[in-house]
Amino acid sequence: GGARESLKHLGSQQAQVSEAQAAVAEAEANLRLAQEEETETVLRAPISGMVINLKAVAGQSVGSDVLGLIIDTNDLEVIATLDPAQASGLGPRASASLHSPLLEQKSQALGFVDIIPAVEGQNNTIRARFRFLEQPERHLVDGLQAQVHLTMPPRSGWLIPRDALREEQSRSNNVRLLRNGEEIPVDVTVLGTDSNYALCDGDLHAGDQVVIAGGQ
Repeated sequence: GGARESLKHLGSQQAQVSEAQAAVAEAEANLRLAQEEETETVLRAPISGMVINLKAVAGQSVGSDVLGLIIDTNDLEVIATLDPAQASGLGPRASASLHSPLLEQKSQALGFVDIIPAVEGQNNTIRARFRFLEQPERHLVDGLQAQVHLTMPPRSGWLIPRDALREEQSRSNNVRLLRNGEEIPVDVTVLGTDSNYALCDGDLHAGDQVVIAGGQ
């Protein structure tokens, strides 16, 4: 009698093991199916970045065609058109910000990169390249026309009449001085200008008289 009871108990355990193995097999099959469905329903990009154009929508069947456009925000640039006075003050310490009506009261911080060489025949047009210092807003990416506000570091120099400059729009310039009764030419660097004066750096001294067009 005891042997029969042991055999029954063993048979019951084997049945439970078989049921557990069947449940594990079913769970594994469900997992494989879920993984296959995820593979078929999730769009994966080869690079990280910002999605600015996506052709697929949820539930749509897609193939291997181009499904959208992703850009690396680290490569985004802002090109600004400047006047010569602004360009002359740009350097590592210069900062800027991007402003647009779309941003309302916000702005995007920019860092100066370099000056873009002038195109032949457009010497009076100076363009500068800037990079975003923080993650840009998505709606600022695609060809937005906006304003770039520059913040220049303080500069010191000699303030002379603008009419004394030999070349109106050139940063590397030349003026004529009367020093100790003798007229001499002096090379200067134009740091900035307004409608009447130019801020210059060069071999200028207190007491020099600057010769301007038509007089002194």
